[in-house]
Amino acid sequence: MSIKLVSSEGEILTVKEEVAIKSMLIKNMIEDTGGDDEIPLPNLRITILKKIMEYCEYHKNDNPAEIEKPLRTTNLAELVDSWDAKFIDVESMEELFEII
Repeated sequence: MSIKLVSSEGEILTVKEEVAIKSMLIKNMIEDTGGDDEIPLPNLRITILKKIMEYCEYHKNDNPAEIEKPLRTTNLAELVDSWDAKFIDVESMEELFEII
């Protein structure tokens, strides 16, 4: 089944349900609405929504390991797999906060 996610700009991103439910926010919204309607995400720009769904697609068949705290290093590549480290290497702190 496909889910239609609506960004803050009103753009629609259609993704497979198995991918979308990797996001707990979206999973809860699907459970609340049944997923038959478009799911509005008024706080997410389409570029950030696509980036989040890219992460969910990559991890659709697994659950990434939790990062141990306190951090033993400031080098993210030593804490997560290389794909995740590259994924979160974004241009600005603002973009990082939007993803989080």
